[in-house]
Amino acid sequence: MMIVVAAAMTVFVNLLMTNTVYGRKARASIQQPEMALAIGIEARRINTITFTIGCSLAGFAGAVFAHVRSSSCCSAPSTGRSHCSRRLIQSS
Repeated sequence: MMIVVAAAMTVFVNLLMTNTVYGRKARASIQQPEMALAIGIEARRINTITFTIGCSLAGFAGAVFAHVRSSSCCSAPSTGRSHCSRRLIQSS
């Protein structure tokens, strides 16, 4: 399941960065920020949006990983807490 989600996210980010106006602006801001400013692209704003998208993707990846990990260990945060702790320590 995680591989399918990772592949879907990879395709999404690739399409976002290559086929949209935002992607072109982001690439311009990353590669030549002074030139991007000269043609009217707000590099700071684009960098903030890019950082926000990156943080969102990291949070999404953490949620998917937590779901997969919890389904193999516990069903709820308070269920079998000591069992989960021992199992996590043993698997490390």
